[in-house]
Order: sequence, then C-alpha cells, then structure tokens
Amino acid sequence: MGYLLGGIGGAIVASSLGSNKDIDYANADVEELRKDEKNISVRHSKLTRLVMKKGLSGYTLRMEYDIQDKGYKVSAKVVPPSELVKQRKSEGATHGEIEAEYVEKIRQAFEMAMPPEAKQKMEWMV
Repeated sequence: MGYLLGGIGGAIVASSLGSNKDIDYANADVEELRKDEKNISVRHSKLTRLVMKKGLSGYTLRMEYDIQDKGYKVSAKVVPPSELVKQRKSEGATHGEIEAEYVEKIRQAFEMAMPPEAKQKMEWMV
C-alpha cells in the first residue's frame, strides 16, 4: 500500500482535539481510515521523521513529511483510550505504566506497518 496511515497518529490528534471516539485501529479497515478526513494519510516515501518523545506532561508523537516540496509537521499528545485506562487501572496499573504500554503498542504497530526504509526514520525517545 505504501502509506504511513495516520490512523494511530489521527487517533492521537483526535484525542488531543477532544474527540471521545475510541477506535480499534489494529482491526480497522485501512481504506475507511484513509477516507476519514480526521486521519492523516502519507506515503512512506514522503515521511521524513517520526518521533515519539516522553516529556514532563506525557508522550508526544511528531510526524514530519514532505508533499510537493513543502514540509509539514504534526505533533500531538498521546492519550490512551479511556476503556484501556479504566481496564488497566482496575488491574492496579499506574497511569505511567498505562501510557508506557500504550506507547509500546504504537511503536509495534508502526514497526509492523512500515517498510524498512521508513522504519529508519523512526525515533523513540522514551
């Protein structure tokens, strides 16, 4: 397919914009994700950098890409789905543990979805 689907990135952006819609991106239809204007769809070849960084207020995902010789940057706070937070808290997990587990799932999803040349542009500073 050749796309870095912003499904996960879109979910993070949507969460940061106050959306309360939790979507199972691991099982969602790729074409439906691409059609949703709230998501970002970028060809792998256009990706210049993908950074996950841990800061004082949690994790931030930044995607940098070029389209028609113009660079774009999208940053968003990573927010685990509310159902996951509720479930893991009931199991005794701390908020920090829940966030770290969620970030690891995001990393794994990107690793599985991206070709080797795009994976080289990933930076996980967590």
